[in-house]
Amino acid sequence: MEELRQFFENEKDKFGYTYINSVPGQRCFDLIWRFPIRDRSHGAFGQNEATQSVQSPEVGLRWDWRDPGHFFEKEGSLQTCAYVILNWNREFNLEEEDLFRLQEERNPWLYVNTDNPREIVKDFAVNQNVIKALREGTSRGRQIWDAFNAGCYFLGIDPYAEAD
Repeated sequence: MEELRQFFENEKDKFGYTYINSVPGQRCFDLIWRFPIRDRSHGAFGQNEATQSVQSPEVGLRWDWRDPGHFFEKEGSLQTCAYVILNWNREFNLEEEDLFRLQEERNPWLYVNTDNPREIVKDFAVNQNVIKALREGTSRGRQIWDAFNAGCYFLGIDPYAEAD
């Protein structure tokens, strides 16, 4: 986990995320991207340049080695990677394409380690619908997709291999 986190810290400019969110004592971390908010309260026709602030809505790429609800038979390598949506408020003035991105399904798993689910269901190693939306979406979506691919391959995972 630490090696992957360090890899992303060294490659921050390549992936364009704002910061890494780590919880001490937890076996997970998030790469966080912020959406710029348009301030339409003043200026010529209220069309001020969109800027990021601490209140900006965020999306994250959550790398998680924990077992969510005893889903896995054994602990070990990366268990899940998820696309998480944080602190979004409908009142934010966002670009249309960013609004579309935030209205997507909440917190879907991109990757599930299909080697060891306790359940019989092995629907996907990679959620192709979310991947396709990121890859074909905004430049931010492509950055998230690039970070997902780079992280998986760094860990020696082929995220697109067929699930058993």
